[in-house]
Amino acid sequence: MTEKTIIDDELEKKESELSSSDETNEIPPMDIVAFNELRSCSDLMRLHSTGKLDIQPDFQREEVWGPAAKTRFIDSLAKQLPIPSMCIALDYRTDKRYMVDGLQRMSSIISFLSDDNWRLSKLDDIDDDLSNKKVFTVKEKSPTKYSRIEDTTIPVTVIRCDL
Repeated sequence: MTEKTIIDDELEKKESELSSSDETNEIPPMDIVAFNELRSCSDLMRLHSTGKLDIQPDFQREEVWGPAAKTRFIDSLAKQLPIPSMCIALDYRTDKRYMVDGLQRMSSIISFLSDDNWRLSKLDDIDDDLSNKKVFTVKEKSPTKYSRIEDTTIPVTVIRCDL
């Protein structure tokens, strides 16, 4: 036996021992399943308002978007532009969801759908029906646009796991 063969045999043996003794090396782990779904903004809002979606779990960073960025996102929803996928962890034992990626987008949706007095920023590059308007004004004067925002679906990657 050559030295290379002996080393290869030893490495193979160690890898075998590690994989058989440590189930955390599974790729992907058996208790994690990922799937994709589409959720409307109003559905995401409902999950949050009923306490089924925690948008700021311990590992999540703070909100950083200011009013202008939030307004631009709402304008993107109104224009039905493609929206990047959010990522949510779903603890299947408790049916509780935790925002993994998408806090800034989700906080914008919450501001728009939960606070009739929230004023969108005055910006030249967004829809005139939204620029510098309070949400209740959008609801009254542009109900179709408001409904479009509520009904816009966003792709969500769900990581189903046992937290």
